[in-house]
Amino acid sequence: ALVTPPLTSAMTAFSMGTGCSSVDIPGGGITLECAPASANDIHGYYAASTRPFTLTVAFKSAFQTKTSLYHKVGLVVGDGTMYAIFAVYGNSGPQINVAFMNSYSSFNSDSSLSGIMSWPGCDLVWLRIVDDSVSRRYYYSPDGLTWILQQTDTANYFPSSSMTSNCAGIFVQTNVTAVFNVVMTVHSFAIA
Repeated sequence: ALVTPPLTSAMTAFSMGTGCSSVDIPGGGITLECAPASANDIHGYYAASTRPFTLTVAFKSAFQTKTSLYHKVGLVVGDGTMYAIFAVYGNSGPQINVAFMNSYSSFNSDSSLSGIMSWPGCDLVWLRIVDDSVSRRYYYSPDGLTWILQQTDTANYFPSSSMTSNCAGIFVQTNVTAVFNVVMTVHSFAIA
């Protein structure tokens, strides 16, 4: 699969809380990290997106063998106020789901945890969101070549509301119940 290393200077940062940081990797790539916190902390980067778009990201996370529902890393799309997150959770091994946030600090709802319990072949995780203005589809892949559909929503779907996707990016999240740092190293980030 094509690898496009991201740089923080090419995206817009967002953050809530004080325990998060990021650094560009020499040669390309970004490492995001959130420490255990006294509140819900989230940190990430997004790029402007115009429909239709496909966001494809490859990353490694530091909690894939840990057990916590409160550590999340993954993709985010939103309209600047509401967000849909496609996340890997460190819950009895890695699981994935789609969740909806009223804001960075306000959880709305999520789908059931499901998906893969391990990443076959390697520890590089590939996630993709496709928004074609009609539907928003969420995929994962073991290799960046073969894609497995996780969930499909209408393009503007948001629980009890509507959300137009005009930004797309990456994030890490932790909260008060977390006991170790959440780390995400992004090796490839592409919006087409």
